[in-house]
Amino acid sequence: MALSKQSSSGVWYHNFGYSRDSPSPTGADQLSWPMAARTAMGMSMFSMLAMELAENAVDYHLTGGIVALGDPKFWMAAVVSVGAGYLAPLPYNYLRLRKYGKSCH
Repeated sequence: MALSKQSSSGVWYHNFGYSRDSPSPTGADQLSWPMAARTAMGMSMFSMLAMELAENAVDYHLTGGIVALGDPKFWMAAVVSVGAGYLAPLPYNYLRLRKYGKSCH
């Protein structure tokens, strides 16, 4: 929950779970910056790379790398590539969630 506060100079700012005076800001999950970066790199980086590689490969295969904004085939290729990008990291994400006993429901 973000709280609005007024600084000593009279400027209003939002506090998103950390203080301006705190040397190591933490969010609602209480992770330090280094731990948050390790978590992001360990859990999200592979998923993001898989998604981007799948989207770009499908898009390039379907369009030949030509961007034609006025061509409906370009937009259909974009829809298909987004679908491929969504499906590509699902097995990895599912296995990671099962490994750590997390549930998305």
